[in-house]
Amino acid sequence: MLQIKRTQHLQRPGRPLGPRRPQRGISLLELCTCAGISALLTAAAVPAFGALQQRQRLYAVSQTLLTDLQHARSAAVLGSDPVHIHFNRTLHGSCYVLHGGAANQCHCDDGGTPVCSNLAALIKLQWVPETDHVVFQSNVSQMSFQARQGTVAKMGTIQLSNANGELIHQIVNIVGRTRACSPAGKLARYPKC
Repeated sequence: MLQIKRTQHLQRPGRPLGPRRPQRGISLLELCTCAGISALLTAAAVPAFGALQQRQRLYAVSQTLLTDLQHARSAAVLGSDPVHIHFNRTLHGSCYVLHGGAANQCHCDDGGTPVCSNLAALIKLQWVPETDHVVFQSNVSQMSFQARQGTVAKMGTIQLSNANGELIHQIVNIVGRTRACSPAGKLARYPKC
């Protein structure tokens, strides 16, 4: 008969004999790998985040302008005086002024402060500094919403653009209604012009 001889394992002092417990924590190599992958993902996300911020600023200015145009028309329909909106572009930014009273009596100075004569009643000033990288310009310097009717004497298109070249047009028709569109059709919120 064959005898199997058992050998005894030597036991180290302070360490029980048996299965090894899994290590706790991570190794330096694993840590460096994770840090490298995180750095690559961050580097890829930063430009996309900047473009997203620019687009959101453009959307915000466009929505504010649309609301202000609708407000100007409503104020003219409800009131007995026309409401004017004057567009201005300066070295330090873009602005528009909503005012009542006589036409061409309000504008913005280079710092975005409204300058109005005594014949004008300031309703609202919207200033967009150059640092926001959103610019608006209009094909007319002023639009006037007629009292009680809300119609516009001069139709116009206000073009908003950002540093990425994205464009939104706010088009005001003869009856004073405003629609927004994107000439390139790249912006999801707006139909193509």
